Amino acid sequence: MVELTDCEKEVCRLSAEGYEVKQIAVKLNKSEATIKKHRSSIMRKMQGKTIIAAIVIFETKRYTKVS
Repeated sequence: MVELTDCEKEVCRLSAEGYEVKQIAVKLNKSEATIKKHRSSIMRKMQGKTIIAAIVIFETKRYTKVS
């Protein structure tokens, strides 16, 4: 399974909580362009067409992972 970086996980969590790109950028002290790149990477890694779909896939994989 493809793993997300710690920063991607944080962007994923904040996106799931409803934060917008600009808000995430301020909260994480990063540029909006960086946050957009992280979101694109999350969507690519999780094979989701939207950030919401990618978040759902990530959460599903996280909770159904075999130890």
